[in-house]
Amino acid sequence: MKLASVILALTLGAPALADEAALPCQQHFSDSLAPATYWEDTSQLENLPDWHKDKKIAALVGKLAPRDTDRDDDVRQLAAFRKAPHGKKALPMLFTGLVEETDRQRAEVITKIRGMAQRQANLNGTIQKVNDELSATPESAGAKHDEILQRRGFLQRDYDSLDKTLRYACQIPVDLEARLGDFAKALQE
Repeated sequence: MKLASVILALTLGAPALADEAALPCQQHFSDSLAPATYWEDTSQLENLPDWHKDKKIAALVGKLAPRDTDRDDDVRQLAAFRKAPHGKKALPMLFTGLVEETDRQRAEVITKIRGMAQRQANLNGTIQKVNDELSATPESAGAKHDEILQRRGFLQRDYDSLDKTLRYACQIPVDLEARLGDFAKALQE
């Protein structure tokens, strides 16, 4: 009975990877981020010069875009930049750069999530095979039965650990998008 419960839990708890786009996350992620999603006056985003070519803006994007920087400090720096004198295209150029860099980071995270989800699906398949082997091995087989139980335990721990990591990883794109919302607000207040 206990074995049947474990098999049922593993089957129901496994992420479905019917296609490459499937993610094990509760959140839905769009393919890419767009500055217009966050920027109030989208006409300001039209016909912008390439932000990479403006040394000051490119340097600020390089400094603020990495996700391991302090969000509150980044917002303060953006607010200070907003208050300083610039051409009227500087703020939307800066934000466009921040969106592009954040979207690149976000895409890397989503690719890693897909890889972990595939690994988890593979682990689920392996656990199913080990469960089948365990079902076919009587307890009277002694050491062989114990070895299979131990192997299943290791696989289950790996699966559970990966499941926890996936929950954390699925939050990263959400946090990156919220960060962009804060950046847009700081640049437009």
